[in-house]
Amino acid sequence: MAVKFINNQSEDVFSTTKFLFRIYTLQRLSDFQNNKFIFVSPSKWTDPYEKAFLCAKYKGNENLYNHPLYTNLGYKVFAQCWTASKQSEAMRRVFAPDKNGVIVKMSLKMKKELFYKTTIKGVLAENEIAEFLNQYFADKKLKDRAYLTGNTVGVLPKNKTGDIICEVNGRPDLKIAIECKFDKSVRLGDIEGKDIFARKSDTAWSQLIEAQANRDSKVSLIVFDISLVENSILKNFENIGYIPGVGFVAIINSQKGNYSNLAIAYMLARDIALNSKEIELDKDILAMIVNRIIKDINEVLTIKSLVQNNIDNNKAILKQLEKSILLMEFNQEYLKRFLSQGTLTKKDLLDFYSGEDVKDKYRLIEKEINDI
Repeated sequence: MAVKFINNQSEDVFSTTKFLFRIYTLQRLSDFQNNKFIFVSPSKWTDPYEKAFLCAKYKGNENLYNHPLYTNLGYKVFAQCWTASKQSEAMRRVFAPDKNGVIVKMSLKMKKELFYKTTIKGVLAENEIAEFLNQYFADKKLKDRAYLTGNTVGVLPKNKTGDIICEVNGRPDLKIAIECKFDKSVRLGDIEGKDIFARKSDTAWSQLIEAQANRDSKVSLIVFDISLVENSILKNFENIGYIPGVGFVAIINSQKGNYSNLAIAYMLARDIALNSKEIELDKDILAMIVNRIIKDINEVLTIKSLVQNNIDNNKAILKQLEKSILLMEFNQEYLKRFLSQGTLTKKDLLDFYSGEDVKDKYRLIEKEINDI
């Protein structure tokens, strides 16, 4: 979400003022301590003068209009009140009428980025992206439409992955799934370096595959923000990226209102969706499977070295060997399926990426080894 100031005086506060102050009640202070930075609609403010600009009627062309931020669903603006004055009787009366308030002092070293990062996550960011796409479609005279999936479950049971669905040319059967991940904990997670036995976590790869399978789309796209993106993703994709057979990556700059990378990535995904055809052999998926097999072969060689050099680690080695054997059988099964069908279904690709079947089999073997 782009941070905009309605006048120069507001923006100057961030360069001329070192600290801001706000009074919290003891109840609200716990939210602040738990990293919750809460904004409310000015329409709920108790001071009628502070919200007068929202409630007023504006005259134009001899007609009266509501404030442009007012919609049928309410006001599209949320705010907080801070002051540069440490002692403010007005703030004390409004925010702590029962004299149970605490003054919070905030440094402005982080300047406006602090406010920006507290609003960029979640539904607000998804709304911004959907609005941008629909405006982009209108400007380009495209019949495409983007809509939020919200809490709607997709094809996969109890799965809501895929924040936005774009219907190409307005066709419900021709979709592009978009996942928004403004979170530094989300890594690239390429299949060659994936450890199936590690704790499950969201990655760019997993979310792209999952979104496409869950929303039954032709192509998937994941959106990151430049200020909240993990280094492994930035290292591989500075602006726009494509993972063959998986999907597109777009890195935007919401703070500056720059969504150009999203527009480019979407149009590329759109071309693929419109021109995709069934082929006898998908070389990208074959390369994916072969690369994993190569990785597993290297792990077997590592095990051989461990056996020769460290007899005391027999149990650990045996577990690793059983893992590799299970993985090789698992990969061989999907390779056989791929070669016979020429492709993998979206569900097969998701199962291949997650490897849940292998985990279940390994748990039984691990128990037997531990009991030796």
